[in-house]
This record gives sequence, C-alpha cells and structure tokens, in this order.
Amino acid sequence: MYSKTIFQKFDSDLKINPEQLIYTCGSCFAQELYERLSNNKFKLIQHPFGIVFNPLCIARQFGHVISNYQFQQSDLVFHNGLYHSMDHHGSFSSHDPEKMIQSINTQIESAHQSLKRISFLILTLGSAHSYQYLENQKIVANCHKIPQTQFSKQRAEPNEIVSALERIFNSFHLINPNLKIILSISPVRYLKDGFIENARSKASLLLATDYLCKKFSFVQYFPAYEIFMDDLRDYRYVKDDLVHPNKAAIDYIWSYFEQAYLSAESKKLISELDQFNALLNHKVLNVHSSDYQSYLTRLKNELNGLEENYKHIDFSVEKERLNQFADRVFL
Repeated sequence: MYSKTIFQKFDSDLKINPEQLIYTCGSCFAQELYERLSNNKFKLIQHPFGIVFNPLCIARQFGHVISNYQFQQSDLVFHNGLYHSMDHHGSFSSHDPEKMIQSINTQIESAHQSLKRISFLILTLGSAHSYQYLENQKIVANCHKIPQTQFSKQRAEPNEIVSALERIFNSFHLINPNLKIILSISPVRYLKDGFIENARSKASLLLATDYLCKKFSFVQYFPAYEIFMDDLRDYRYVKDDLVHPNKAAIDYIWSYFEQAYLSAESKKLISELDQFNALLNHKVLNVHSSDYQSYLTRLKNELNGLEENYKHIDFSVEKERLNQFADRVFL
C-alpha cells in the first residue's frame, strides 16, 4: 500500500547561475520564491508594483515597465485617509502623494533599466478573477478596501489571458532575446470565490499557461500548484488559514525548483551558505573562552572562502554580524 502519491522529480535545460539577474512577479507564492532566492544571495529584481494576482493586471503592469510609464497624482485615488494606486499593492499607499509618486516612479525606472540584463523572469499567476473599477472601467491590482459596490468582478477566459501575456512576452523577447520565463500557478486556493469558482479560475490559468509554454520556446512551466494539490494532499502542509502553504510545504516545493532550475554552481553556493549560516547561528556561552576565539577564527576563514569563491556576491551583512560577535569579547 502506498502512503501518498509523490510528484515525480523532473529536470530542466534552463539553469540559473548565481551571477544571473532574476525578476520575480506575481502572487504571494512569487514572494516566497523571492525570499528563498534572496536568502541564498541570488541577484534579484522584485516587481515594482508589489504582489499581484490576476494575469490581465500583470500584463498591464509589465506594459508600464516596458514603456517606463511615469505615474501622476491624477492616477491616484484617495480613500480612508490614504492615497492609493489601483495598479499597486496596498503597501505603496501613503498619506503623502508626492513621496508616493516619487517612490513608484523610481522603482518602475529601475525595473525598466534592468530589462535588458534580466536572465530569468519567474512569474506566478494567482487567480483568473479580477475586479474592474467602475469609475474608469480599469481592472485593478488591489481594491484597497474601497466599497465593493464600486467594482464589478469577472473571470478571465484562457484566450483573454493568453492574448494579454502573449503581447508582453513578445515585447520582452524583442528587448531581451536571451530572457527565459518560468511560469507557475500559485498553490493558494482563493476560497472566498467558492470552491467551484476557485477550481474554474485555476483551470483558466492552467490552460493559458499550457498554451503559452507550447507557443514560446523560452517559456517553461513549473508545477508548484500540482505539487501542492496532488502530492501534499494534507492539511499538515497549510497555515492556520487552511489555504496558504506552510514552511514545510514551501521547503518541499522549493526542493523541486532547486533540482530542476538551479545549476551545479548555484546548488554548491546554497550548500556552502547553509553550512556558514549554521555556524554563524551557533551559540557559544562563554565569549572569553579559547573556544570562542577558535569559533571566530573559523567564521572568518569560512567567510573569506565565500568571498573568494563568489566575488560577485555582497557579504557585508555577514561581515557586520561577524564584527558584532568579535566586539562581544570586549564588552
């Protein structure tokens, strides 16, 4: 008797090296991948609009990045004491519209300037459902707790998703012919839409991503959704809200991503960083002992080795922590 179904390990011809620039965009699962890659010292650009779920809005946002669109105060909506951009996550909202616009445009400019240098775009689609702001008939990235009566809700069909992302992928390829795209679908279920609507939404995304992967040779699909739903079929792998993957689930899904898409050099870097961080987090009770001096010496040697092997990586945070450890001796 089998205890569970196991998603078969797979490999990819796309391999990410530590020195390559990676752009992450999409739902909260894209944020999880960003943090995992960031913790392992990969070079990253985060989408300048924040977390976003629906592909139609993502396509418009990418259009703004490609054209280097500069937002104006007239693009903002004032509600409940804050200015909001309907194209941005709520973390961008502010009581100061001038500073908000400056911050938004600076981040778009930075992403725009980086487009030719990006090696990989990791794009995670969350939901085919979107909300249209009735005042201007635009699909929004976030409703910002504006009354629901001011929006209409719809589900994008696969052909609409394909049409929107197809244009963007073509534009990306013209700007950067070497860019590779890894598409995935968030394993998070949006049960506020209901079980049936959530399933239909994910189905639209699945069909659209399948078409895009078949059409573009530089686009591949990473099955985060399937690994979670068909392999980790147990509530032990979700947070208390019963929909978001917990750390054990993210670790498990990450193991597939690491196996398929990270080069041998990247895997070596992660292994060495894990060893160094384990040593860095080791607790020595007596800072005046000879053991502590040996510990500091080993840390310095390990860090010097990392700097020598990975000259493109900034280890200033680790250096600062190491200096703090050395200062403890004199307290």
